[in-house]
Amino acid sequence: MPIILTGHFDIKVLPYSMPLFPETIEIRLPKTKIAGNVAEITWSDQKKTVHSSYQLRMVCPCAKCRNTHNPDPNAVRGPIGVPPFVEIEAFDWVGNYALNFMFSDGHNSGIYTYKHVRELDESANGV
Repeated sequence: MPIILTGHFDIKVLPYSMPLFPETIEIRLPKTKIAGNVAEITWSDQKKTVHSSYQLRMVCPCAKCRNTHNPDPNAVRGPIGVPPFVEIEAFDWVGNYALNFMFSDGHNSGIYTYKHVRELDESANGV
């Protein structure tokens, strides 16, 4: 027997906003004296964010770097042994939601969501 609903229902229509996505990504040398290189991203709302290669490598979200398979609550949660001069050698798009960076230390398994990358902005630091 089908369920029939009767009465008044308030339906709210929320404004739809387009998701933010990178329009351009430029890998360049930093403006300040830091090791490595930087990724400068211009987003669809024209905001620019800057990310040092070392910072991106240190916050890599992959399971190996986050050590998520280790049940020990005291285990180190982050990449170990990352050289301070690590550089971004290339990047690739992951669907419509993320980026994948290839680093000079051979690491390339992190999937960085657009939201996560945008939150990591270092442009206030003059990078």
